[in-house]
Amino acid sequence: SSIFGNVLSETVQLLAQQKNEAGGVLGKQLEIMVYDNRDDAVETTNAARKAVLNDGVVAFIGTDSSATTLALGEVAEDNEVPFITSIATNSKITMTDEGEVRPWAFRACLSDPQSGAILGQYAVNECGYKKIAIIYEIGSDFSIGVTDEFSKSVEGAGGEIVASETYNTGDVDYRAVLTKIQNAGDFDALYIAAGYYKQIGLIANQARELGIEQPFLTTEGAMSSDLFNIASDSVEGMIYNVAVDTASDNVHELLADFEEMW
Repeated sequence: SSIFGNVLSETVQLLAQQKNEAGGVLGKQLEIMVYDNRDDAVETTNAARKAVLNDGVVAFIGTDSSATTLALGEVAEDNEVPFITSIATNSKITMTDEGEVRPWAFRACLSDPQSGAILGQYAVNECGYKKIAIIYEIGSDFSIGVTDEFSKSVEGAGGEIVASETYNTGDVDYRAVLTKIQNAGDFDALYIAAGYYKQIGLIANQARELGIEQPFLTTEGAMSSDLFNIASDSVEGMIYNVAVDTASDNVHELLADFEEMW
């Protein structure tokens, strides 16, 4: 997930510089401190504790995965330090199992229930996909979460999940799983419930190699230009939902500033 972490870090540094040049926040200059959690929950806990107890950090932005953000949330809550995540989607980040809001936690993205439900409804009602197959990662809370919500949404809209097959974390060859899906019967689209563009690209390539010609649906993990370096024509027409209007003038201005700085 380093690409997401790098983009987040660099974007935050850019925005902080712009804010400081405009006078700061409440008359104070922002200081950004970057910690590498190595996409690991234990590393996240250690880094967060150091940030609060040793470095005087007063707020966090991050992280870029649900598992590590849940770890960050524990430290933030214990020390009453607010945090906001840009792409961690697990609903437990901002809500307890009892349905209570976590007061120190915020997110700037869709949650798993929102993401899966929206795409499921769109697939059936707008795209006309009545029969859908799914491939998802059995070791990923994110993948399991969006798959569950997507499946419920598809069935609630009158669609059918004709196959739902799993792969293991770390797999790079998905042909056996895709063959099971291919042999499960007719379907209108394949939902690739993977969290990162590398997985999405590899699955798309291998599906096309096996002769699976149906359209692809996937997650916001596809939102990287590097996806096309991996999959190219295989992901043509792929559908996924995001919480950002990429056609916005504000986004275009930010991208121009980002390219200039980095």
